[in-house]
Amino acid sequence: MSVSVCKKNYFKRLKNILTIFYMIGIIIRENINEVYMKNKYIEISKKLKVLSDPKRLEIIDMLSCDELCACEILEKFDITQPTLSNDMKRLEDANLVISRREGKNIYYIANKKILKKIQSGLKEIFDSGDECICHTWKK
Repeated sequence: MSVSVCKKNYFKRLKNILTIFYMIGIIIRENINEVYMKNKYIEISKKLKVLSDPKRLEIIDMLSCDELCACEILEKFDITQPTLSNDMKRLEDANLVISRREGKNIYYIANKKILKKIQSGLKEIFDSGDECICHTWKK
């Protein structure tokens, strides 16, 4: 075998190997994106479940303007203090509000960073264009 034939075979094998690595990279990227989106669906849906209660949604609306004491929130609604505590715990557990204690009072404010993440996550889902999940179904 001549040197030029060996070089041709070498470059042909190298091209095949590079093609395989490229295809593996595409498959890995698609799988990572799929896992990322599934995790995003789970996280957003958990937060939306907490926000699906109209009272809790109104509380978030109130807290997006200013920090409020639990007693101020309680005045707005015709509910008991234990009911408000339960709602605030659910909002806190979902990381939708931030609380701080000052003496006997607990103050709450909306966690705008998390609310913006929910907003951008929903925008990503609804406005995904070429990255839309329906394109992956057709493959």
